[in-house]
Amino acid sequence: MVGWRIWAAALILVFAAALRIIGADGYPLWTDEGWSVWAASGDWLAITAHDRHPPLYFGLLAGWRDLAGESRLALRCLSIAFGLIAVAAVYRIGADVRGQRAGLIAALGMAALPMAVYYSQEIRHYGLLTLWTVLSWLLLLRLLARPSRWRWLAYALSICGLVYTLYFGVFVLLAQGAALLLSRRRGWALSAWLAAGMAYLPWLIVVLTQQAGFLAFGIGANPGTLRLPENLWNATSLLFGGLALIGAAAWGAGMRDLSRHPARWGALIGGVGLPVGLIALGWLAPLLAPRVLIMLVPMLMVVIGAGLRQAPVWLAAIWVGLLLAAPSPVIQPRLPIDGAAAIVAAGYQPGDGVILETGWDDNAAAYEIRRLIGADAAIVRLLAYLPQRPDAPPTPLPPAAEIAAPFQRVWVVHWLTAPYVRSYLDSGADGWTRINAVEASALPYGADFGAPSIYVALYER
Repeated sequence: MVGWRIWAAALILVFAAALRIIGADGYPLWTDEGWSVWAASGDWLAITAHDRHPPLYFGLLAGWRDLAGESRLALRCLSIAFGLIAVAAVYRIGADVRGQRAGLIAALGMAALPMAVYYSQEIRHYGLLTLWTVLSWLLLLRLLARPSRWRWLAYALSICGLVYTLYFGVFVLLAQGAALLLSRRRGWALSAWLAAGMAYLPWLIVVLTQQAGFLAFGIGANPGTLRLPENLWNATSLLFGGLALIGAAAWGAGMRDLSRHPARWGALIGGVGLPVGLIALGWLAPLLAPRVLIMLVPMLMVVIGAGLRQAPVWLAAIWVGLLLAAPSPVIQPRLPIDGAAAIVAAGYQPGDGVILETGWDDNAAAYEIRRLIGADAAIVRLLAYLPQRPDAPPTPLPPAAEIAAPFQRVWVVHWLTAPYVRSYLDSGADGWTRINAVEASALPYGADFGAPSIYVALYER
């Protein structure tokens, strides 16, 4: 019977891999993914030190990019790997806490939940955050159950990885701290925290001296923030998937099941206390977004596995079927810049210049255009002249004539921002003539900004 269940776990991993790999190459990079690729292609440590993120993911992406290449699928495979390991770790926690059947159901939910699939593809650090979250819970629960030096070391490394990946990982540590208060063996875990804190000290100095001003620019200012209470149902649907009431009911049953035995209260805090606490905080401050909620999912699935472990198999099958059958939610809207890139590629000639006036989407636009016309294409991104931090002044733009001067033919891709080089070229100054102009669709993303199309034009002199 145990062997059969191991084979079932392996099939779930194959299923999870299929969901994550199929279609991973079929959609363009969005704003922040473009930034990730740009940062990984340069001095990622210095870039992140002057941004508002820890450096671990970007260093891993830089190494992975050198090894695997720069195709969309290659870049997304790093997050896919994180996601598959997370599914396996969810299975292991569920099996440890409430048996093999609970572990299989938890892993199946983790494999199929649309939000978990999405963040196992995105070229951002949220897949790694999810992995460290589930590994830290697995290692903590095992350390508390049977302490050993190797488990101590593994747990210390996992929480160090957590805080070197994203600052929101501190909420996971707060929940684990609450679990430690209920354990008599907390000394092992607390000393692991101390070791991880010492390893984190060099970056903490960077945070305090270089990032503090930027960190004040919180998540509430970003698109996609789930403001409560009006977005409570949206948050629930993301966490529990299609027909969220079944997932929520199973979660409630799992909460009741785990609360009956003190040895399981650590898992209860991770799968119930952390979501409730974070959503309660979201009522007071706009800090919730899908990318924050994703760190709740692994332990949430463990609780659901505990809730469904004694339910009829068909009930768990219906829930997973609804996860797959329900229309996939738009977790992260993105500018369809690949359409504009295809227009440029159709008429591009060696020696042409490409000038991007797409604001913060310049990095993603540059990636999509280079993907079609070659890595050596001459692309000028005006993003370099925008304020890179809220506390920094803009860099003065050079004269538009100077930007266009190196080229005889130049493409302008413009969206949302005030036209600058485009206006100069349209004026006919210095002998420039517009050869053609096309508007590529920016919908549905562009509708939110009142800019439904991307302007693509070729000029010659």
